[in-house]
Amino acid sequence: MKHSLALISVFFLLLIVALVLTTAQQTYKGEATTTTTPWRSPRLTPAPRTPTLVPGWWNEIPTPVPLPSPIPRK
Repeated sequence: MKHSLALISVFFLLLIVALVLTTAQQTYKGEATTTTTPWRSPRLTPAPRTPTLVPGWWNEIPTPVPLPSPIPRK
């Protein structure tokens, strides 16, 4: 019993170490590939969008879910 408890503890310890190292590597890669972009001024007027008269999903009624028929108990 003590032997299996030690193996389980070592397994989870190695799992946590692997997760920490993977996260650190991804963070390091993200910092290495990040390029600084110059600041761009925001657009003062948004692009004009014409509303469409086509109904969307919010105007559709979903099909009802059929309920199971009650089974009489004896």
